[in-house]
Amino acid sequence: MSNTVRLGFLMKILDRKDAINHHKDAINRRQDERLIIVETAIHRVSCLNRTVLGG
Repeated sequence: MSNTVRLGFLMKILDRKDAINHHKDAINRRQDERLIIVETAIHRVSCLNRTVLGG
Protein backbone atom coordinates (compact mmCIF):
# COMPACT_ATOMS: atom_id res chain seq x y z
CA MET A 1 0.00 0.00 0.00
CA SER A 2 1.51 3.35 -0.99
CA ASN A 3 1.95 6.21 1.44
CA THR A 4 -0.60 8.31 -0.47
CA VAL A 5 -3.29 5.64 -0.08
CA ARG A 6 -2.45 5.22 3.61
CA LEU A 7 -2.60 8.97 4.16
CA GLY A 8 -5.97 9.20 2.38
CA PHE A 9 -7.35 6.36 4.46
CA LEU A 10 -6.06 7.96 7.66
CA MET A 11 -7.62 11.32 6.72
CA LYS A 12 -11.00 9.64 6.18
CA ILE A 13 -10.81 8.06 9.63
CA LEU A 14 -9.86 11.37 11.25
CA ASP A 15 -12.65 13.21 9.43
CA ARG A 16 -15.16 10.66 10.66
CA LYS A 17 -13.88 10.99 14.25
CA ASP A 18 -14.13 14.79 14.01
CA ALA A 19 -17.74 14.49 12.88
CA ILE A 20 -18.52 12.10 15.74
CA ASN A 21 -16.83 14.38 18.27
CA HIS A 22 -18.69 17.40 16.89
CA HIS A 23 -21.97 15.50 17.28
CA LYS A 24 -21.10 14.53 20.87
CA ASP A 25 -20.16 18.14 21.66
CA ALA A 26 -23.52 19.33 20.34
CA ILE A 27 -25.34 16.80 22.53
CA ASN A 28 -23.31 17.86 25.56
CA ARG A 29 -24.09 21.55 24.91
CA ARG A 30 -27.82 20.79 24.76
CA GLN A 31 -27.62 18.80 27.98
CA ASP A 32 -25.75 21.64 29.68
CA GLU A 33 -28.38 24.14 28.55
CA ARG A 34 -31.16 21.92 29.91
CA LEU A 35 -29.33 21.53 33.22
CA ILE A 36 -29.00 25.32 33.54
CA ILE A 37 -32.72 25.74 32.86
CA VAL A 38 -33.57 23.16 35.55
CA GLU A 39 -31.17 24.73 38.06
CA THR A 40 -32.68 28.16 37.39
CA ALA A 41 -36.20 26.82 37.89
CA ILE A 42 -35.23 25.16 41.17
CA HIS A 43 -33.64 28.39 42.38
CA ARG A 44 -36.72 30.43 41.47
CA VAL A 45 -39.07 28.02 43.23
CA SER A 46 -36.93 28.04 46.35
CA CYS A 47 -36.92 31.86 46.32
CA LEU A 48 -40.70 31.87 45.98
CA ASN A 49 -41.00 29.45 48.88
CA ARG A 50 -38.93 31.75 51.08
CA THR A 51 -40.59 35.04 50.10
CA VAL A 52 -44.18 34.45 49.00
CA LEU A 53 -45.03 31.37 50.96
CA GLY A 54 -42.98 32.32 54.02
CA GLY A 55 -41.24 28.96 54.12
